[in-house]
Amino acid sequence: MLTFIRPVLYLAGMMQLIVAGMMLIPCLLETLSRGPDAQAFFDSAVITGFISLSLILAMKSDIRSLNVKQMFLLVTTTWIITCVTCALPFMTTIAQMSFTDAFFEATSGITTTGSTVMTGLNDMPGGILLWRSLLQWVGGIGIVGIAIVLFPFMRIGGMQLFKSESSEKGEKVIAQAKIFAASLIGVYLLISITSAVIFRLAGMDWFDAINHMMTGVSTGGLSTKDSSIGYYNSIPIIWAAVFTMIMGALPFTWYMKLTVDFNSALGDRQVKAVLSCMLLSVLVMTAWVASYMDMPISWALSHAALNVVSIMTTTGFVSDDYTTWGGFAVMAFFCLCFIGGSTGSTTGSIKLFRWQIFFSSVRQQLLKMMLPHRVIPVRFNSKCVSDEVKDAVANFIILFFLSWLIISLALAMTGLDFVTALTGSLSSLSNVGPGFGDIIGPAGSFAPLNDVAKWICAFAMILGRLEILAVIMVFTRSFWRD
Repeated sequence: MLTFIRPVLYLAGMMQLIVAGMMLIPCLLETLSRGPDAQAFFDSAVITGFISLSLILAMKSDIRSLNVKQMFLLVTTTWIITCVTCALPFMTTIAQMSFTDAFFEATSGITTTGSTVMTGLNDMPGGILLWRSLLQWVGGIGIVGIAIVLFPFMRIGGMQLFKSESSEKGEKVIAQAKIFAASLIGVYLLISITSAVIFRLAGMDWFDAINHMMTGVSTGGLSTKDSSIGYYNSIPIIWAAVFTMIMGALPFTWYMKLTVDFNSALGDRQVKAVLSCMLLSVLVMTAWVASYMDMPISWALSHAALNVVSIMTTTGFVSDDYTTWGGFAVMAFFCLCFIGGSTGSTTGSIKLFRWQIFFSSVRQQLLKMMLPHRVIPVRFNSKCVSDEVKDAVANFIILFFLSWLIISLALAMTGLDFVTALTGSLSSLSNVGPGFGDIIGPAGSFAPLNDVAKWICAFAMILGRLEILAVIMVFTRSFWRD
């Protein structure tokens, strides 16, 4: 058993070295600005570094050939340990959170969910605000890497459809990860720099521009202001946020493909579906808001675009309390929570490609009922979709809805009302951020929830971020059998 776990803990320890280094960035900011939290961030970095070195020295082993079971365990274990170490600054800084609140906030950050228990952000020191943004920015590139390199290899929820040729040659994924790393980081940095400049040109100061860049590109949605993007009351800033979220919602491999095969990239079925769904939803919501709220068309379009794109990409930015836009708007936003962006992006939820495969499979079944002797393949981007992929997609969607119902029941058992329990579980599992209702809606926060409810939501965030199956597998009896 120790031989099985040792390389997993070794790699988890390596990850904590990165976390410790991250803590020195807000520490430097606090030192230069003479803020109150420089020592707290330094102490957190030392503690995290000690944990990291302990794991590395105690568990040093060969990591060149991890098997499938170890990959499942690595993904879940690393994410949980990282959430614990990332919670340290929230407890030691001026935020002075309890461990429950700190773990919730750290989990929301690293999973790019965007739910928060923090209030009074407008007056918070820059260090803690930067720390929240850093968590989402690093969490964003982390989940992109896992989605592109590991999830296809692990055959999670139909992700094998996006397996590269190199992953077909064996079960050694470390070499493949190295190949992807440089390109992924390059694309992520380019998008991030572009986003920060756009936010600055739109009217933000550099500090807010960098923070919103990190939480926008990662489709995380944490803001430096209590009222999020609505604080600025600026149409240019709203559209800067919209552009940033869309960039984060598209597949990162698609950006790489643009430089190699431009025409093929433009014809990508998933990208076209994501952009078309966004455009249609924005136009419908604009018409509704302009008529229902009697709002000028420029503001109606801006508010509709930001909030629709934010929910669909599971970002969590808000420019207005959309729960006051009437029943149709609330129901529409509720439905958008189930869509998500592209696979291989920083978005959460079910992902649009799974809905494409699902509805294509339904169409195939209907045609077979009418033409039983005809061969009707399901295609995606000119490739035939295997029965294995179709089954994986169907299983994932079923598991998603089943998990949502179970988590909703668990939250209701803690004393939450129907709306809060139902939408709190959905926003956590989909990594959307804000829920619906008076407590956790776009104008509220998760702070009023009791500790048990916060732990349930934190677990749901990890479950949704790791595509459900990666977490469930670790808790099965067969996983631990030899």
